[in-house]
Amino acid sequence: MKPGLITVVAIATIFFSCNKDDNSSPSPTYNQSFKWTFGSTSYIADSSAANQNGSSNKPTILAWNKGSAIDTFKIAFKITSFNPGAYTFITTASGYYPPPPTDYSNFLYYFGDNGNELEVINGGVNILSNVNGRISGDFSANLLDADGAHRYLVGSFTDIPMKP
Repeated sequence: MKPGLITVVAIATIFFSCNKDDNSSPSPTYNQSFKWTFGSTSYIADSSAANQNGSSNKPTILAWNKGSAIDTFKIAFKITSFNPGAYTFITTASGYYPPPPTDYSNFLYYFGDNGNELEVINGGVNILSNVNGRISGDFSANLLDADGAHRYLVGSFTDIPMKP
């Protein structure tokens, strides 16, 4: 055999012996984000997560913002399920006579920039999708700060990874 023919046969053998998987689809692209506006200030979380079995075995969504005065989460939702749907927060503001908390209650914890937890007057979170172990949704709440002023919280989260 001529050297040129040997090279062509070797390249063809390598080319046809490679195992191609024509049925594979590209991996989905995720754009994880958690954003909110409180009063007139907008925030973007430094990190966020969704724990299927969070504290007290309730599904929990958390967002951290290292720019705040506290070294803990900034927002947390404890809800009865990560299934798509609307979840109304239990009222925690004094004077609003909230029903007693139960395992079926949905909670919002929000900490202002000074580290104080604000009380919930009303609001809720909407789980819009739960696909491939990632959840997306939006939320809004009317909160009561330490000075007795009503403050509005609104935001959204996209492709937050769920952990067991």
